[in-house]
Amino acid sequence: MDSLTSVYNRRKIESIILNEFSRSKRNNNSFSLAIFDLNNFKAINDTKGHNVGDAVLKAFARAINTRI
Repeated sequence: MDSLTSVYNRRKIESIILNEFSRSKRNNNSFSLAIFDLNNFKAINDTKGHNVGDAVLKAFARAINTRI
């Protein structure tokens, strides 16, 4: 888990994707993957500071987690 956002880290996500993809092939089901990108996020850290950038990341992670 990522200590800042409390979401899975890349290694865990890769493991989940591989397992779910294999399961979808086994069961002949569809497989979908959503990828999010925060455009120009570096500008937030550069202009507002890393504390604000951290708050933005936490808020984004919370918003996504409450909707999936």
